This record gives sequence, structure tokens and C-alpha cells, in this order.
Amino acid sequence: MIPEQRTLDHIPVTQVLHALPEPAWMVTPDGREYVYNRKLSETFPVVERSREEQQSVLHPEDRMVLTEAFEQGLQTDREFSLTFRVMQESHAYQWYRVQVSPVMDQSRVVAWLGVIRALDDGHEVLQALIEHVPVGMALMDLNYQMKLVNPRLIEGTRYSRSEYENAHLQKLFPDTYQHVKPLIDQVIATEEALPPVEFEGRHAPEGQKPPHWQVTYFPVKSRDGRLIGVGSTTQDVTSRKMAEQELKENQEFLRRITEAVPAVIGLRDLKTGKTVFSNNYAAQVIGYTLQELEGMGEAEVVKLFPPEDLPATYQHYQSVPLLAEGEVIEREYRMKHRDGTWRWIYGKTTIFSRDAQGQALTALSASLDITDRKAIEEALRHSEQQLLRVMEAQKRFVSEASHEIKTPLAGIQGNLEVLLRFKDIPEEEKLEILQDCHREATRLGRLVTDLLGMAKGNADLPMIEDDVRLDQLVQDTFRELERTRGRRQMLLGQLDSCLVLGDPDRLKQLLVILVSNAIKYTPDGGTVTVHLLSGEKHIELRVEDTGIGIGEEDLKHVFDRFYRADNTAQGMTDPGGTGLGLNIARWIVEEHQGQIRLESQPGVGTTAIVTFPLLK
Repeated sequence: MIPEQRTLDHIPVTQVLHALPEPAWMVTPDGREYVYNRKLSETFPVVERSREEQQSVLHPEDRMVLTEAFEQGLQTDREFSLTFRVMQESHAYQWYRVQVSPVMDQSRVVAWLGVIRALDDGHEVLQALIEHVPVGMALMDLNYQMKLVNPRLIEGTRYSRSEYENAHLQKLFPDTYQHVKPLIDQVIATEEALPPVEFEGRHAPEGQKPPHWQVTYFPVKSRDGRLIGVGSTTQDVTSRKMAEQELKENQEFLRRITEAVPAVIGLRDLKTGKTVFSNNYAAQVIGYTLQELEGMGEAEVVKLFPPEDLPATYQHYQSVPLLAEGEVIEREYRMKHRDGTWRWIYGKTTIFSRDAQGQALTALSASLDITDRKAIEEALRHSEQQLLRVMEAQKRFVSEASHEIKTPLAGIQGNLEVLLRFKDIPEEEKLEILQDCHREATRLGRLVTDLLGMAKGNADLPMIEDDVRLDQLVQDTFRELERTRGRRQMLLGQLDSCLVLGDPDRLKQLLVILVSNAIKYTPDGGTVTVHLLSGEKHIELRVEDTGIGIGEEDLKHVFDRFYRADNTAQGMTDPGGTGLGLNIARWIVEEHQGQIRLESQPGVGTTAIVTFPLLK
């Protein structure tokens, strides 16, 4: 290093500089004025140029370090040396050492003398390299004698460099020698470097924690490959260990706090996609342990989402690193529990930490299990839809029922008005009008009865569950309906003994509807037959008639409320049905977990087939 030239004419010894065989200079105690000899200007012609040009020939790594070390050395009254590299004409760098000594006058530093020498010896070059390594470095021979150490190694120790060099390792480190020696012996035996090991210092300044060192031992060989010693690099990792311990304590503190929160708290590394922190509540929500969650990469986490949700999931992952400071993303999503079920999650995500450039490093998320809430919402939606269907059905029912009631009433009212307006109507016509009124009144009575029955069914009244001897119920109902058969034949076919679970009143109502329909639509001389057939698991009720039958198009709607087929084409008068009987019959069958269907052929007859689960 060459300070800026001034005048030091007041110092008599400056004339001695030109007599020295090596490049030399002398500087004032404050480092501002100096003189140099001819040898220095011959060796370093750049000394005659500007300060910027002088700096340009120094190795980039040495410029700042050399300046700082020089200024620190001038603050003492002791000799010091510095090594540096200077670019030659070949653009290769040459190592130099400057030995800086104080010039004393009555115990006072009046000047500094610097003598520069090129380092051509391999040992000296190695020493210079070691001094510039940013970690502590040492070389020892095979007898554990220190040969070379750099300034970084002896920082903060009680030994000087001269005390270090040629000293035995045991003398320098009596506390750790027994731990270190086996490692050095292993390097000597295997001639291979060892993985880094960490040591904790035994002594520390009052109020401070003991230092931590990371040491790496490696073999040192001669040019011919012969082992000549063991080298070591020593790095002070105290700050890193303190940061790790602080992080561990912070994580433990955060974990204790978050364990009391009924939500999933997670911290995710945005570069690796891995979960670096999660509280135990996550295990309750999706069934995975903390270790399993923290070990999952992004690809494994993605598998926890439904395939159809992956596009939105990927979009979420991509948008998180782009969040502005304080910005939060909210979303609802599904995740697969360990048992295979899907859980609904509501989560908020924000950026937790950023690097010096402002790039997002980690993301913090807080999530709640809303599966129960979603189930309630779904149940409410289902109930609302069901209620809307019921309300629509009731609205339609009222409209249809009003229409059906008005029809017979209009017939009755019209006929009665004729009787009132015309007094001289022949008796035959009067009788015919009265018969029409009677028929419509009868139909109206049936309609009201069916409407009342349907209203009871729609009222969701509880079904009575009792053991019912269905064969006995068929016989009793059959006998009661025989009085209405007119000139039709009624037969009981195969009647197996069987027991079903159900409501006896509703089952009787079902039998009355099916048998009455068969009688009603069977002309005089026809036959109505009832069978009850018992199988292994089901009982089958069959009501057969030889009536007018039902067309294919009408057969599709026979169970629709108020639907009545037009039978005039078959030459049959209107039997006065309400169009509600089969609709009620189907409801009764379904309430008993059964099934009902009709098979029919126009002009041949109809068969109603009902199946129930068999109790016995």
C-alpha cells in the first residue's frame, strides 16, 4: 500500500530510504504525508500516478481490506505486516508483504517505516493466502505442532501469532485436545477430509454465551502426494447457533400459543413448498401428524385436494408470492382426511417474511374446519328446495282440487237451476236430472273423502308399525267389497299366509282402492281376482280384472294426481272416479318400503302388482 506523497523534509532519516535495497516508504503518524525511495518507484511505476490508478492495480479483494487494516495498524504503536496482491504487466497477480515499523522518539511514534518485499517462497505465499481466507485457518505437522495460522484464527484469543506458531496443539487447547486429537488421527490414518464438527467454547466473557466453532479437518500433502500435515478451517458460528436457538424458542413459543387456538396455523416455505411449521390442530382436521405435514413437498400436498379443484389450487399457490404487503387471500376449499373423507376448510393466507429485495419467502395461513357448517348449509339448501317443492305441490294441488270440485258442483248447480226454472218438465226428464245430480254428488263425496285421505298423508302423520297378517286383511276387505261387485264375479286366488310390518288401516285403504278400481272399470260379467304370493324375502299382492284396460299413453300417467283416462272410446259410461286413488295407493306402498306398478292391455284387462318386504 502506498500513501499519497507529501513532504517529510523535517525528518532527517528520510535520506536513508534511498539507500535501502527494497521498496520502502515513510509516513507521518496520521498517514497523510509520506516519502518513498527510488526502488519503490522502479518496482511500482504506478506510484507516480493518481490514487485511483494505484488502487486499480491492487487485487479487488484486497483494496478495502488493505485500507482498513492499514488504518487500524496506525492506531497502535506496534509493528505489523500486511500482505496484498499487485497486478503485473502480464496481468498476473504477485503477492507482496509490507512490514510496517514505528519510528520512535522518546516513546512517541513520529513516523512509520514500510518495507515491501515480494513473496516468492511457497511457504510465504501460502501464508499470505491463509491470511486472506475469511475463516480461521491453521496448518500443523504430523506431530501436532502448529506451523501456520492466519489472523482470523487468533482473533479474540489470548495468544499472539508467534505464540501460536510452533506450539503444540495440546498447549494451545488443553480443554479440547482430547476431543480433537482422535479427529486429527483419523485424517492422518485415512488421508481424507472429515465432515465439519462443532465445538462449544469453555470460556465466555461475563454476561455472554460461550462461543460455538465449526471446524473442518483436511489432509495437507506435498507435491509428490506425501502427507505432511493436517489443515483446519475454523468458523465462528456463534451468531448462527444463537439465531437457530432463538428461532427454535420462537417456534416453541408460537407452537404453545397456537395449540390453544382451534384453527390450523401453518407456515410454508414458498421456495420449496414445504410446511415449516404447523400446530397440532392440523392433525385433528386432516389426520396427519406434524412430522408428516412438515415433511410434505408441494407435489404431496396437491394430492390432498380433489382433482376438479386443482386448477383453483394451483392458481392460489401461484398468487400467494405476488401478494402485496398486508394483503390477504381468503378461500374455501376441500382437503382429503387421512381416512379418505373430504373436509371443508376456510383459510386466510398472507406473506409472513420477505428477503432484502422484498421477495416473499414464507406464507402464513390460518384455517378453520367448516365441514359441519357446510353440512348444515347443504341440509338447509336441501330443506329449502324440499319446502319449495312442497309449496309448489300444494299450490298445484289446491288449483287442481278446486277445479275437480267445481266440476261436479257445476253439474249439480246447472241441473238444479233447470228444475227451478222449468216447472212443467216431464217426469222422465226430472228423474234423469235428479240421477245426474245424485251421480255428481256421489262423485263429489268420493273426491272429498280422497282429498281428506291425501291431506292426512301429506301431513306427515306417523305411520303405525305393527305386525299385520296381510292374508287375513285381504280376506276381510274382500268380503266387505263383495257387496259392491254388482253383476261382476269376484274370486280369491292363491292366498299365502304372511306377516308384514306396517299400518293396518293404511294397508286396508290400499286394498280398497285397488279392488274398487278393478270393480269400477270392469263391465258386468267380468271378473276381479285377488292373489297374495309369498316369496323368500318379499310378498306380492296382485289384483287382476278383465275390464276395459288402459292405453299405453294413459298408463304413463295413472299415478299422477287427478289424472283420469277417457274411457268413452271403449263405450263405457263415466264411473265417476276422482283421479286420486292410485296416487294415494302409491304413497301408501312407498311408506311401507314397497313398490307398485300396473300392467294393462286395452280390451283385455289390468293387473295391479304390489310388492312388500316380508317379515315372516
